[in-house]
Amino acid sequence: MTEYRIEELATVTGTTVRTLQSYRNKGLLPPPRRQGRIALYSDDHVARLDLIADLIARGYSLNAAAEVLAGLGRGERIRDLLGLDDTIEPPATAPVVTVRQLADSPPQDVQEMARLIDLGVLTPTDEPFDGPIEDQPHHVELPAMLAAGTALTNAGIPLEAVLEEGFRLREDARVIARRFVELAVRHVIDEGAITPGSPATSVTELVQELVPHAPTVVAELVEVALRDSIHDEIARQIGHLLTPEDGAPEDPTDGE
Repeated sequence: MTEYRIEELATVTGTTVRTLQSYRNKGLLPPPRRQGRIALYSDDHVARLDLIADLIARGYSLNAAAEVLAGLGRGERIRDLLGLDDTIEPPATAPVVTVRQLADSPPQDVQEMARLIDLGVLTPTDEPFDGPIEDQPHHVELPAMLAAGTALTNAGIPLEAVLEEGFRLREDARVIARRFVELAVRHVIDEGAITPGSPATSVTELVQELVPHAPTVVAELVEVALRDSIHDEIARQIGHLLTPEDGAPEDPTDGE
């Protein structure tokens, strides 16, 4: 097994000595082997640093990465879990728009564009841009939500109300998604591994099988609930129209 001094380890892993020392202080990196006053690191440290870099690239904070690494003894099971976001990664071919191109539909100004970015509907592209902000390209990450928002505002609903409902729907979606995840965790996942009784051979395989069903089920239930809600509201409106107003005399011919 190859061994490295800390300067060599920094070079091999593309990091810095200061960063490595910080990782050691935070418990992210195991202590090196000591040979007298010389600290020697191994290929295991290189693998650990690769994993730390992968976690950070996936959006983990150092504290969250430390929690994951604390369970590294589970070996392949942790690697299996870390591959889940690749399994459910959305398509990378999001269309690109600008505020100016959306002049006839929301968003119509920079502030509205910022709200849609907060909502996750739009994200700025990575390309450098130094022109007017109205012409800065943005990826449409949630085209269905943008189309729905446009339809709602075109129907006369204020954009601010549409945006607020979008944020509430996002929180509702997170609650539903968490329930799907917890259902699997409670019954077929144990410490990052598939339980012996599950027909799936890995967590990734389980996710690939189950994830496509969640949005389909939710969409179907929402469609049914929406039809029922519209029917109930129509019945309420008709009932209101047919009910005599307070104090108004009833038609004496009623019931004849």
